[in-house]
Amino acid sequence: MSDLTISLLSIAGFIVALMIPFFIWNYMKKNTIDKIVKKSNFIASKKYVSEYLLSSSIFINTNDEKIAMIDISRGLENALITYNFSQLISAETIINDESLSKTKRGSQLAGGVIGGALLGPVGLLAGALSGSKKTISKVKKIAIKLTFQDLDHPIHEIIFFEGNLKADSFILEISSKEAEEWVGRMNAIIDMSD
Repeated sequence: MSDLTISLLSIAGFIVALMIPFFIWNYMKKNTIDKIVKKSNFIASKKYVSEYLLSSSIFINTNDEKIAMIDISRGLENALITYNFSQLISAETIINDESLSKTKRGSQLAGGVIGGALLGPVGLLAGALSGSKKTISKVKKIAIKLTFQDLDHPIHEIIFFEGNLKADSFILEISSKEAEEWVGRMNAIIDMSD
């Protein structure tokens, strides 16, 4: 074998070795979430499980009009928090830890949602900025923040992207489209509850 072949095999082995913990983590996370949801008898018709944080997951049961969130700090036995649709007060689009649009009960859809509908996946970023002169060139985080009528656990953040990429990145298009869909779902729930 040539030195080049040995080097390429070493690099490939190193990459595989780096990827194994990632796959193990995802497998363990999925099993943990499945156990938490199954134990609570919550039947999700829609779900989003963040690849960034275990407690950044959301489940919706449209038949029973319930939303479930995971809060690991409560322990695995009580990690699933369930809310009625009517308990959702607001949904907020967060880009780089700044609130860029917010929908509350009784309010109209905000800029980011309108931008997303008109401009496609990247429109969530463009639309959310329509009210300011600020330009986003790098995105470190895309999330939505949900506020519920709950004195113990009123705020939940669902993270769709966390890293550091240029705003026109393909990965951000996918993440922003997912966030847009979930903001739309939350806005529909808020609208149903008005």
